[in-house]
Amino acid sequence: MKESINAQCCQKIMRIILLGDDADQSEKTLLNEHLKTCAHCRTFAALQGEIRNSLAADIQRERPAAGTLTRIQHYMEEKNRLKRKPVMYWLPRILRVRIPVYQAMLVALFAGIIYWSYQHLP
Repeated sequence: MKESINAQCCQKIMRIILLGDDADQSEKTLLNEHLKTCAHCRTFAALQGEIRNSLAADIQRERPAAGTLTRIQHYMEEKNRLKRKPVMYWLPRILRVRIPVYQAMLVALFAGIIYWSYQHLP
């Protein structure tokens, strides 16, 4: 019975250890008191500390060079600036300049369609 109570307590302590800095003050106090008496949980806490330190060292090692983020931002800004505009942006500008030509072409097209349809209807 005592072992199951101790196991439940150790499970709770292990959860607090996994929380790390996110544990609240009362949990940290409980953790410190329990670690004074439980070798199993001390070992678990030490292993978790080593894992955290190892991960933190890997994160620091993998940081990009000093100007990389700035270069990426400049590249994206330049890419967006040079990106082709959709047709709905540049077509009205073209049509505004050459409206008489397009109107004449449109009239000729409709006239041709009407003429063709009258020629081929029974």
